[in-house]
Amino acid sequence: MRSRPGEGPRRPAWLAAFLLLGCREAAPPEAPAAPRSEYRFTDVTAAAGIDFTHRHGGRGKRQLPETMGGGAAWLDVEGDGDLDLFLVQSGPLPDDAGAERPPNALYLNRGDGTFEDGTGRARDAARTGYGQGVCAGDADGDGRPDLYVTNYGPNVHLVNGGDGGFDDRTEAAGLVEDRWGSSAAFFDLENDGDLDLYVVNYLRYALDEVKTLAEDGDAYVAYPHPDRYRSAADVLYRNDGRGRFEDVTAEAGILDVDGKGLGVAPVDLDGDGDLDLYVANDSTPNFLFENLGDGRFADRTLDSNAAYNADGRTEAGMGIAVGDVDGDARPDVFVTNLDGETNTLYRNAGDLLFFDETRARGLSLDSLVFVGFGTAFLDVELDGDLDLLVGNGHILDNVERLYEGSGAHYRQRSLLFLNDGRGAFAELGDRLPAELAVPRVVRALALADYDEDGDLDVAMVQNDAPAVLLRNDAERAGHFLTLRVVDESGHDVLHASAVAEAGARRIARASLPGASYCSSHDPRISLSTTAERFDAIEVRWPTGERAVLNDVATDRFLTVRPDGSVEERVP
Repeated sequence: MRSRPGEGPRRPAWLAAFLLLGCREAAPPEAPAAPRSEYRFTDVTAAAGIDFTHRHGGRGKRQLPETMGGGAAWLDVEGDGDLDLFLVQSGPLPDDAGAERPPNALYLNRGDGTFEDGTGRARDAARTGYGQGVCAGDADGDGRPDLYVTNYGPNVHLVNGGDGGFDDRTEAAGLVEDRWGSSAAFFDLENDGDLDLYVVNYLRYALDEVKTLAEDGDAYVAYPHPDRYRSAADVLYRNDGRGRFEDVTAEAGILDVDGKGLGVAPVDLDGDGDLDLYVANDSTPNFLFENLGDGRFADRTLDSNAAYNADGRTEAGMGIAVGDVDGDARPDVFVTNLDGETNTLYRNAGDLLFFDETRARGLSLDSLVFVGFGTAFLDVELDGDLDLLVGNGHILDNVERLYEGSGAHYRQRSLLFLNDGRGAFAELGDRLPAELAVPRVVRALALADYDEDGDLDVAMVQNDAPAVLLRNDAERAGHFLTLRVVDESGHDVLHASAVAEAGARRIARASLPGASYCSSHDPRISLSTTAERFDAIEVRWPTGERAVLNDVATDRFLTVRPDGSVEERVP
């Protein structure tokens, strides 16, 4: 929503066009009266024991950090096999010294579909600053997942103590970083078995330099556009194998001149066995850094064709989803953007060349009136292809007043696109599950099979509103297989991948915990098929090991080791 300095808010041209086309929503969307059961999600927030409300701590000045948080991470804190949930709080802004800061929240999974509030024993994880996002990963190699919390202000690295609590090891780990952090991701940069860290930074923003969109009697009308601020450069940290990190940004070839970053996804985009980096930037070109395999990256931002949309324009990139949408075993990239822009699907054509196929794949028109943040690919009904979920919510909390009659809303419903099996999508519209049709202000969106029934459930953090846990109760068209990939010590491995064959169909999936927006997903690999068994599955470790499993039955959980040995569990 842009206006020139000194001008009042104007109705963007795209809104006028939508009024003429009849494509706007005249009121906040409501849940369908009788949603079809096959795509049902159930709000189990209260029943599961989740009671967390994000607070942005605004005092009427509409400081931009207020509208950008908070985060969510799924991780097995206690090593009991159940995924726990960590939720990031923002609270009062750093210049509001007298206000009480509510804590982050840690919910420990009891294994029966409910959670215990473990915040009281989370120690240093309870209060970490003005929170934005979080990523999870075993940074020190002890087999327990740690946390890195990004803030407006100094970020915090939290080491898992093994007792449900976390200890602040930011300075000892060499991870002191005080720019405005947004998303972050642990990943193995060099395929050496330890986790490195990429931190996405947003803007150089000072609370005492308020720049408003426009002024009226209230003095502060709307959150300002990021165009009015300089960018803050991203940072790449290399792990020495013992949980001590070194800033290797320049040495590794990560050049961030003007990236206003909000999302990041480490993923092997070119199929060469190492992890590349894709970064979603807000109104500046998105980044693609190719991993050269020797600790260095090549900037492929421009020649990859994945920096701009098909019209050659930058967009307000926020969240990232990665997955093979068309069954060619190459990961495609989806980026959420502002209203008036489509969300964008970059199809992977191989050799790090991408094409904007948003319109061709049916993902264009339905996204134009929404502001997308957290997003993820998931197979909702377990039919073997990846569907797409987008959490929405406007930046401007008074957009209805600023653009009265435009059809724009602060609280917005989610979008769920079903894949036809060939990579074409259709938004559910009036068949949208009622709980996804509830208007919300979604920021983080994190997937996990928290109830161990084989499908992926959804945690959403709303800005200045209660978090939501939605259980996937969709009618199943097929079967699941969940792979927990571990190293020789039995420790979880992030970013492992699998290619499965069922008849003539090949299904490629990966462990992709670091994606979406300010979020960390279930670290396991989720496979699905309409067949009763997989003929073969090749599992690949980031360190180069491979194991082939033959004639694998579905509807079960497997733990796979580099020597090919498998532990099986049937729910």
